[in-house]
Amino acid sequence: MSFIESATPHVNSVAHSGELGNNKGFVNNAENRFNNELYWTIDFVHVATNKCVNFLGMITEFSDNLTSNWSEESVYGRMDPIKVFQNTQRQISLSWVVVSTSVEMAQKNLHKFEHLASMLYPTYETHKNAETMAAGPLLRLKFTNLIQDSNAGKSPSALKGGLLGTSTGFSMTPNLDVGFYSAGPGILYPKEYTVSTQFTVLHTQGLGWAEGATWRGSGKGLYGVHNLTGRHSTCPRLGGSKPMPKKTKAKRDETSPGGFTAVNESATFGNGGFGSQSDPTSNSNMNAGERAAAAQGQRRDDLRDIVQNIDNDAQARVAAAGPTPKQTQDLNRQLAATEDGNQEEAQKIQMNRYDGAIERSKALQASRNARRKRSRRGS
Repeated sequence: MSFIESATPHVNSVAHSGELGNNKGFVNNAENRFNNELYWTIDFVHVATNKCVNFLGMITEFSDNLTSNWSEESVYGRMDPIKVFQNTQRQISLSWVVVSTSVEMAQKNLHKFEHLASMLYPTYETHKNAETMAAGPLLRLKFTNLIQDSNAGKSPSALKGGLLGTSTGFSMTPNLDVGFYSAGPGILYPKEYTVSTQFTVLHTQGLGWAEGATWRGSGKGLYGVHNLTGRHSTCPRLGGSKPMPKKTKAKRDETSPGGFTAVNESATFGNGGFGSQSDPTSNSNMNAGERAAAAQGQRRDDLRDIVQNIDNDAQARVAAAGPTPKQTQDLNRQLAATEDGNQEEAQKIQMNRYDGAIERSKALQASRNARRKRSRRGS
């Protein structure tokens, strides 16, 4: 087939109603199946005017990108910067191919892209002979369950279930290897072209997790697979925390010179038992009193390790929880003062933040000391 194929001379209008002129058979059947049976249509709506246009869903690229944005501030003496959560954004990259098998269909498909391109422009209104912009070019987009509002039903229409957002633009690239239809001198209609766009989603619901681990949105996930009840994602609980070791008791032993022998009733952990892999009471040269003292010392070491593990776990939980609302508020006040050029106020807020960090550190240390005292009393 030649690069440019001459068309029938009677082409002079665009089939807005979706008719394909004299083109029947395969194309009609394919379009009917995509539109009416499979709902594989890419549907756009211009929010300000309710103008719409749709394409057969012959996608060639799809990627759904969710980005979590954090601001950060590095402070003296801290290895990691302080991170403050800002927002989570979603951007969809979508490309699809538009194929025509007749000049009538090629004309209609090219006119569809004209409609699509017009949706990148705002609406205007006139007041006292002055024209001002009334609304920006917000769009709604729907493609199957991959691009839809969480409240969408089964309709393929973006009016009823499309995602609200903005497009950075549309790129139309004809396939030069396939060629064009020529409907007359100086008129070319691509037999095939590809459209690409980047669509940034504007959230219309309050997303996130509320108290009790309940989802704040409508319940459905991004693609409508399941309600976000937590049944499919909540991690199973472990079988309880590890038991604390039992105290080493001194039991009467009439045969030993000291009269007592150490009986280790501690639970077993890891390799080689609780604490260390060697048993300090296993030395045959020790008498009963020495073995009891050795077991007591071993138990103190084990309890010290437990306290250290608890401290490490507490610090990890604090780091995972992030800054408190008060810390976030102080940081925002400091950044605002810096941007306003009020260095004195910014330095004052920073010193108050440091003082607060010192007080929290002292409180944490006091809590550690209290736990250590309780562990010694139990030994």
